[in-house]
Amino acid sequence: MVPRMFPIFLTLVTLVSLACAPSSVMAQPPKIEADGPSVFSKLNPLNWSAPKMPSIKFPTVSQKKKVTKSKQPGFWSSVGTSTRSAWDKTTDFLNPFDDKPKKKKKSESFLSKLTKPAEEPRPISTVGDFLQQKHPY
Repeated sequence: MVPRMFPIFLTLVTLVSLACAPSSVMAQPPKIEADGPSVFSKLNPLNWSAPKMPSIKFPTVSQKKKVTKSKQPGFWSSVGTSTRSAWDKTTDFLNPFDDKPKKKKKSESFLSKLTKPAEEPRPISTVGDFLQQKHPY
């Protein structure tokens, strides 16, 4: 025989031996026992059961975590301070030789501003005083 034909011959012999084999070697349909559930009984909708819902544990009052208030300033005050600090850093970078000590204004409360008596107008003695006064419009 030619060596190329050996695998083809071997495959052909295997197929013929399987076809002529006794029925005990061949696969057989599954046997349905009378006391066990049949395949078709599982497909019957009357034999189906409702799905079970999973159980969920909800937190109780004792399991809730305490919320702690942050000791940091609020959002708007931090926006104001960060903007002011950015402006100060920018001006310091652009003019590094102008290092003057900053004066802090004493802030007055809203109520003290309302109860404060009105300032008496100063007499206008120079042109500068005239130009610095408040305009009516």
